[in-house]
Amino acid sequence: MTNNNTAVNNHKLTTSAQPTKHYYFSNFKDPYLQRHRHNQTHFQHCLARKNTMATTKTLIFLFCIIASTIIVVSCAKTCKNYKFSGKKVYNSCIDLPVLEGHLYWNYSNTSNRAEIAYRATLPRGGWIAWAINPTDTGMVGSQALVAFLNSTDGKPTVYSTQIKDYKPSMEPEPLSFDVSSLSAEHVKDEMVIYAVIGPLVNATTVNQVWQTGKSVSNNVPRMHPISGPNVESTGTLDFLAA
Repeated sequence: MTNNNTAVNNHKLTTSAQPTKHYYFSNFKDPYLQRHRHNQTHFQHCLARKNTMATTKTLIFLFCIIASTIIVVSCAKTCKNYKFSGKKVYNSCIDLPVLEGHLYWNYSNTSNRAEIAYRATLPRGGWIAWAINPTDTGMVGSQALVAFLNSTDGKPTVYSTQIKDYKPSMEPEPLSFDVSSLSAEHVKDEMVIYAVIGPLVNATTVNQVWQTGKSVSNNVPRMHPISGPNVESTGTLDFLAA
């Protein structure tokens, strides 16, 4: 009995000591799964490339829009590309170096008169002016045309005035030469002054002054800044220049 029991126990011990075998499929390669994973990876790559191309096209499109806008705005700010209302045409024009001013003219040698248009950016609540100085190169002595938006009805107001000193009245008064067909037009953020001036005696080349002010009180222009571009806005104008 003892021997038999011992044999049985030894058999149990031997049997229980054997490790349990587990079978895994890690080395098994399913062709369908491999093909599916390949297709999925290829699809993801294609989708990523498509998204990249779409983003690139969008950026190019936006760049073209921005560039076109800049070009259009830049062209509108030069004198040669501007289109006047009423099909007005001027044979000559110049872009003035400061205060975003532009001058246009037709000059008649027969009558010694100049048909002019002065265009400039109008500050909110402000005014613009263009002048000829028959006696000097600065502001004092200038025979000016000034324009602003009337505070009562918001329409353009334009008249002539003389700059007799550094604290001019800026009230309407006649100039030392004739002015006719005087009018003004407000277009977007700009004001345009139209006039026929002259005859200008022996004055095909004149001293010009242009100005911009930031405030109008009781429909009278107030003092402009006395530094920077506002003190650099003078020059010589040759009406016979093309």
